[in-house]
Amino acid sequence: MIKKFGKIALATLLAWGASAFSAEAGTKSLGFIKATQPCPAFLSMRKETNPGKITLKVGESYAVIDLKSPRDANAVRIRMDGTDFPERWVERNCGILTITGNQDKDKKDPDKEKGVCPIGRCNQPDQEDSFVLSLSWQPAFCESKAGKPKPECLHEDPKGYAATHFTLHGLWPNKNACGTRYGYCGKTVCNDPSHGNDPKWMCQYPEVPWNGTIPKDVTDVMPSIQAGSCLDRHEWYKHGTCAAPWTPQEYFSFAAQLVKEFNNAGMAKIMADHLGKEVNVTTFMDAIDDAFGEGASNRVGLQCAGDLLTGISIQLPANMDRSESLQELLQEAKASANSSCRGNFRVDPAGH
Repeated sequence: MIKKFGKIALATLLAWGASAFSAEAGTKSLGFIKATQPCPAFLSMRKETNPGKITLKVGESYAVIDLKSPRDANAVRIRMDGTDFPERWVERNCGILTITGNQDKDKKDPDKEKGVCPIGRCNQPDQEDSFVLSLSWQPAFCESKAGKPKPECLHEDPKGYAATHFTLHGLWPNKNACGTRYGYCGKTVCNDPSHGNDPKWMCQYPEVPWNGTIPKDVTDVMPSIQAGSCLDRHEWYKHGTCAAPWTPQEYFSFAAQLVKEFNNAGMAKIMADHLGKEVNVTTFMDAIDDAFGEGASNRVGLQCAGDLLTGISIQLPANMDRSESLQELLQEAKASANSSCRGNFRVDPAGH
């Protein structure tokens, strides 16, 4: 759950110097800030999130890697090595600022240590302005992969959860300014592993750093985990790392909670009652409004491959509290949904 902390006052106190500073060998900086106050170091200025409750140490200097926050012109981003999330925002008046380097923050750093993600606007955690909950209708998904079946599709169980319920594809933090490029906010993986000829390319990611066993509520709604197709690895490293400071347990369990709420609100029953049959799109969207409140369907997009419903995307707000219901979150989200289904869609049964 996202924790919020009190705001510190805005100010603009700048002191300019001439010496350079680098927080780590091979990493360029725009300058440094020498702390004069024990100010909090935020992962996100907008949300005021501060994992570990990290503060500046008075008298210590920190490399400055970004001079302008899109949310607060009086903030700079610094590196704080030795913390779980070393790239953080602080107010300028928390220290004496010295600018020495190239101020083009979008310029790639050729000296960046190999294996460490380069600093950029679209791979910094906790900068999302919305979320999308992506659901799959597993039988139709497997039908679309018949040529190269996924492990979870090799032995579909007509009596299993995935045969009559929507399953979890992912929970995606989005940043409008980045489009589809927002992702890979961790240091372990920066881009998709090479697909090559490996049908299990997602297993080239490291294992998800679960703290203990994988929660059952997650494996219930994500059959790919038990099947070993490693979708959870792809979703965590591409999307989950951007949802910091959530842990894998918090990230996936929250997503699983939302999936089950959607299913239990009657949406799974509609699908189960129409296996092998057609459902009218308007009727389905009306059922969403009945279940989650007027206008909820304006935040829901249906995806079809031919006449088969393969998945659903649900728009959610940036600031989410795990105590809120899916209905509450849908009402808070902006109306934005794209559907590729027209007229009617067919409900594919498992094993067909």
